[in-house]
Amino acid sequence: MKKYLMLPLFLIQTSLFAGTIEWRTVTITPDPYGIGDCLINLETQYGRTFVMCTISAQNPISITLSAIGAQLWPGMRWLEMQYGDWVNTETTRSGLSNYFFRMDPDIEGGSVTIGRGEANSVYLGFVILDAFGFDYSEGCPDTMFGWVQLGYDGKTISVLNSAIDISGDPIRIWIVPEPSCALLALSGIALLLLRRRKVQTSFRKEMIR
Repeated sequence: MKKYLMLPLFLIQTSLFAGTIEWRTVTITPDPYGIGDCLINLETQYGRTFVMCTISAQNPISITLSAIGAQLWPGMRWLEMQYGDWVNTETTRSGLSNYFFRMDPDIEGGSVTIGRGEANSVYLGFVILDAFGFDYSEGCPDTMFGWVQLGYDGKTISVLNSAIDISGDPIRIWIVPEPSCALLALSGIALLLLRRRKVQTSFRKEMIR
């Protein structure tokens, strides 16, 4: 019976810890200002901000996304990371060499190349400093960490997954069920366990007869 309880317990734990995480918070849209090719948009319950990028070296194999240094403002740091990495103060500190781009303390652009297919997707971690671009409303933390997984299908760049921890805590680049999905899974597992128990009870009754 223990092994059947492990998954529900894991999902409960996941749903509880995911309470401060907002999912699907990052989108990519064409640049309506005509300065770059696209915008990477970040949106939470506290507001919305974005960065401008250009697309270069596009071909069926890969695509290069470059930040427009002149259009960046102090307040965010982005860097290329790996699945399973933690996005926190240590990993997003200034001076790292693997920055996609950095806007604090020095404005500087950068680029990242995304290979075709989900297996060649790129994970970017980011930190939003001093609630940059967001309303200074009650409860809005000074610092927020998040990540985005970008993919390329040979024609366009798309967001495969993304998340921001709005509590200000570090976040791990990790795909876990959202609370609603976890609860739905728990309901399904509970029904399966009840059905299994009912079948076993019926079987025992038949054996007694």
